Amino acid sequence: MLNSIFKSGVNAEDIEAIAHYLQATPTRTAQAQDVKNRFMAWYQTYSNSFWESYATDESFQTAAHFRDEFNRQNAVTTQQVAAVRNVQQYGLTRDEALGLPPNTLDLWSATKKYGKYLAIGAGAIGLGYVALQTKTALGFLKRIMPGA
Repeated sequence: MLNSIFKSGVNAEDIEAIAHYLQATPTRTAQAQDVKNRFMAWYQTYSNSFWESYATDESFQTAAHFRDEFNRQNAVTTQQVAAVRNVQQYGLTRDEALGLPPNTLDLWSATKKYGKYLAIGAGAIGLGYVALQTKTALGFLKRIMPGA
């Protein structure tokens, strides 16, 4: 019964992943170290409690807020700050989370590179369609007007 009451969309492994991330990530600023220390204190009370086996959305949100605050405080350069803000606003793709290169098709680059072939292909299909329709129309006209 308790499991059905407290079970949510997250599990203990999600919170453990955040803990491992914070432990493995080197700190660059004193503020980031402070956030890491506060998280570890919170995580020690969480991981040694009954609630660990019943991870709630609230406990995951708490851990995620610590992670986000750590990332903001740990960013040093303007590029790092921009990257952190982008991730916090839009999230990560599966490939980015796994450290893989992006697996997306850049349509703008593809259009610039292959646009002429797309235009030629679309034109050929269009002309073929018009030719078929014209032939069909001429055939129809010959059938209904034999002497024309």
